[in-house]
Parts: sequence; structure tokens; C-alpha cells
Amino acid sequence: MGKSFVFLQKINVPQAAFFFCCLIVTGMLTTNFLRILSSIGNAGLLLTAFVSLAQQNNISNLRKYPYFLGFMLIYLVHLLGFMQPEISSMKDLQRDLVMKLPLLILPFSFAVLPAISRPKLKQLFYLFVICVFLGSVYSMGYYLNNFEAVNEQYTHSEVMKTPTNHVRYSLMVAFAILVGFRLWLKGFFVFGKWERKLLLFITVWLFIFLHILAVRSGLVVFYAAAGLGLAFDFFFRKQYLRSFFAGVGLIMALLAAFYTLPTFYNKFFLTIADVNRVSDEDSAHDYSITGRVYSYKVAMEVFEESPVFGVGIGNLDKELGDKYTKLFPEILERGHLLPHNQFIFALVAFGIVGLVIFLVCFYYPLFRFAGRFEPLFFFHYLIITLSCMFESTFETQVGLMFSIVFILLWLWYFKAGPEQEETWKNGTFFSPKTT
Repeated sequence: MGKSFVFLQKINVPQAAFFFCCLIVTGMLTTNFLRILSSIGNAGLLLTAFVSLAQQNNISNLRKYPYFLGFMLIYLVHLLGFMQPEISSMKDLQRDLVMKLPLLILPFSFAVLPAISRPKLKQLFYLFVICVFLGSVYSMGYYLNNFEAVNEQYTHSEVMKTPTNHVRYSLMVAFAILVGFRLWLKGFFVFGKWERKLLLFITVWLFIFLHILAVRSGLVVFYAAAGLGLAFDFFFRKQYLRSFFAGVGLIMALLAAFYTLPTFYNKFFLTIADVNRVSDEDSAHDYSITGRVYSYKVAMEVFEESPVFGVGIGNLDKELGDKYTKLFPEILERGHLLPHNQFIFALVAFGIVGLVIFLVCFYYPLFRFAGRFEPLFFFHYLIITLSCMFESTFETQVGLMFSIVFILLWLWYFKAGPEQEETWKNGTFFSPKTT
């Protein structure tokens, strides 16, 4: 027993935690190749947290840093699914609880672990950018080898192969562009100053690739984040010329993409055709926007029958399927979708009570640290919020991990109460620091 304790005392907890965080970040982009990598990272981080507890007995951190507990409370809402009077599919409920385990593991681990330093935090973001870049090389290689076939796919609501779910990956590409630019702007490098040129190249390439990939979710969240950031710099930092020309450049990029990229061009006209088919029930099978609209209609009908506590995850598929059959019999089972909106999903599954708990717990850290000027923290919240309006983002492993990891990493860093590099009085989103 004594030897085991001595061994635990010798473990370098910060280094172990950083290593497992690297696995978690990498694992988000390897679900099609090495799905277990993220799970190994989660398990390793949890074990490291227990080692930290053995070394420092800092379980009181859970009370000291309550903003971590909100994510764990969201898991409790899912767990209360067992209290439904009837459960149509225990398998669905159990699968959901297993998939949502990071809501317990990661907040607990980050709460008890020693706070991460800002250089190490930047290195994790840097790793994320590199992984997204490598994923784009994979996708671009597939595209070039199947050029005509992929271009044709974009006329039928299909896209090129991506290292993970294409919608979630497009969000990652959008975020990686913002991360890459911010790291470059702040002169970040690990091994040498030559990396700044590499980082700028990767950022520019990912910006181009985002338009080649042509997934609506990624494009919308990127231009929303970029537009708000440039507007802030323009109106509050008086960076008139830089912000104006950057905005014009973004508009020109959209026009250039439309006229030069077959995937972007095809997706643009597919979107118009999709919108025009919303009134056609049969189109819900093959057109994503139309399918979303009907998923919202069905979900709200289910919600009206159980508005306070919802129907529960274990009954969700059955209730939605029954309503589809009753309201829209022309839509076959393959067109039955979960509500493609995380907020509506929570409303149907957990009722008004569950939705309020979700909103309070998820957004509390944003308001808690609103006084700190950390653009990537705010960009990520914006990206996830916009995604949740059009996707049930938390209902896939990669979507859940991407949503919470880059919030929890900041909260892990904020534990130390570090001084700000910039403030709301002098900070900019996309321009050099002002005085």
C-alpha cells in the first residue's frame, strides 16, 4: 500500500493530463479511423484526476468551481429518463447515457486537476488546427481522385468523404480557421518562428477548403463569427480600414467560390431547390432542409402532449415515429428524423424543465466569464449555439465532444485566475492589439 502511494506521488499529473487531452483532441477527428482514441483520452484523464486527488485531496474544487457542475447536471437530466412511467426502448436510453458520459468525466476531471497554463492551452489549440488540416488533406485527396463523382454528389445532398461526420467536421474547419488566425496574430510558435508561416498557410488553406467542402453549417458559423468580430473591431476599436477591407475580402471570397468551385456552386443551387420543396412531404426523404422542417413540426406535436417533463430519451423514437405516421404518412421510416435542433430536442425529450436546466447549465460559464476578453471562448460558444439551431449537435459522440471540450479547456485555464492578455477596453478580434 505504501509503495503504491509513493508511486502515485511520483506521477507528473500536469504532463499526464496534457497528454490525455491531446488524445481527446485528436480523437475528435479520427472517429472514422480510430474511434476508441477519444475514449482512451477520456479514461486516461479521469484516472489522472484520481491520481491528483490522491496527491492533493482537492475534491473541494468541485464546490470551489461550480461552473463545472453544470455540465454534470445536464447528465443528471438524461439519467432521470429512468423515472419515466414507461420506457419504450431501454437500449436507446442506455446508449444515450453511455454516449453522454463525457458530461460527467470531463468536468469532474478538469475541476480537480491543477489548472493548465496558457502556453499549454495554446498548444492544444495548435494541435487541433494541425489535426483539422490533416483531415482536409485526406478529404481533398479523395475529392481529387473522384472529382466528377463528388461534384455530382453535391447535386444530391451528399458530400465528399471527411475524417468524421461532415457536418461536425465543417464546424471544426470553421473554428480551426479562427483559432489559426488568432494564434498567428499573437505570434505563437512551439519550435521556431518558421511555424508562423506554416500556421498562416494552414489557416488560409482551411479558409479555401471550407468553401470547397461547401457544408452549409460550417459556412454559416464561420461567416457569422467573422462578421461579428469584424463589426466589433470596426465600431469599438475604430479599425475602420482593416475591418472594411477584410469584410470586402470575405464577400469577394464567397463570389469567387460560387464561380470557381463546382461543389460550392452545386450546393448553392441544391439549397434553393431544397427550400422550394419544403411543402412536398416526399422530398423529406432526400432534401435535408425539407427533412428538418418536418422534424420540427413532428417534434412540436410530441412536445404539446408532454410539455413539462418531456417524453424521455427512451420513448423519443417511438413517439416521433408514431407522430410521423399520423401526421405525414407519405414520409417513410427512412425520412423520420430526430428534431434537427438541439433546443427543440431537449424540449421534446426533457420538457420545459429540462430545457431550462440545459440552457442555464450550458450558458452559465459564458456569462460567468463574460468580463474576460477571450475571443476563442466566445467564438466557440457562438459556433455551438448556431449549430444547435439547425442540428441536434449533442446527440453524436463527436458533436458532444467538440461542443464541450473547447469550453472546458478554457474553464480549466480560468481556474488559476490568470491575468488577461487583452481586455474589452483594448482587445481586438482580428486586428493587431490597440493601446
